[in-house]
Amino acid sequence: LDQPIRQMAPPEVAVAGALPRVRRLFRLRALWLASVLVPLLAFAFAAWLAWDNVMSETRLRLLRTVDILHQQALRAVQVQESLLSATQAHIAGMDWPQIQRSEEVWRFLRALTVGSPSSGIGLVAPDGQLIVSGRATAFPMGGLDLRSRDFVQRIQGGWRGTYVGEVIDSSVAGFTHFSVATARLGPDGRPDGGIILSGFSPAFFTEFFARFIEQPHDFVMLTRLDGAVLASQPRLPLSRLPEDSLLL
Repeated sequence: LDQPIRQMAPPEVAVAGALPRVRRLFRLRALWLASVLVPLLAFAFAAWLAWDNVMSETRLRLLRTVDILHQQALRAVQVQESLLSATQAHIAGMDWPQIQRSEEVWRFLRALTVGSPSSGIGLVAPDGQLIVSGRATAFPMGGLDLRSRDFVQRIQGGWRGTYVGEVIDSSVAGFTHFSVATARLGPDGRPDGGIILSGFSPAFFTEFFARFIEQPHDFVMLTRLDGAVLASQPRLPLSRLPEDSLLL
């Protein structure tokens, strides 16, 4: 009790004295956070820019590639349509018995096939029989029933314009192909029930597609709007895309 009692500073004085220390501590922590966060943010921003550039370049490469592939497919089909138009003009005014008996028509179809991407130009009579084919090695040829083929059913069912059929493995012809076909027009300019067709091998496309395969997971595919696969590189183990395909 004989010791002097230590006087305590008023609370407001203690707080005022502690503020500089709190400010220094806050500044130190802020500097520490800044020294860590700023480089991290700079690195993240640089990484995002690099990734965005990579994605942009990839999208541009894909778009350019798709455009090239589209133009090649378009030109190929246009060539087929030109062959169909030439055949249409050549047999104008002839009836189907005359066409079937004409060796000159057969030779004309064989000449059209040489040097073209077509695997064979043929004429299907209204009864669904293939009666003349530029792929045939002899004349006359026996009829081949094509009534079950999708392009025959669609064109004889009223399809207008060019129709691209599904890919088939022909045991008779001995090769895989799909058909580009159109209705044969009669003297009145209207379909007479017959069909002019040109065969197209998927290899014509896949050999061209192979030039654009750069990465192990790259693939190129040509399909109809209903999902039927016409050509793919590398070859896919399916002939039609599923109905729930995101691509469709």
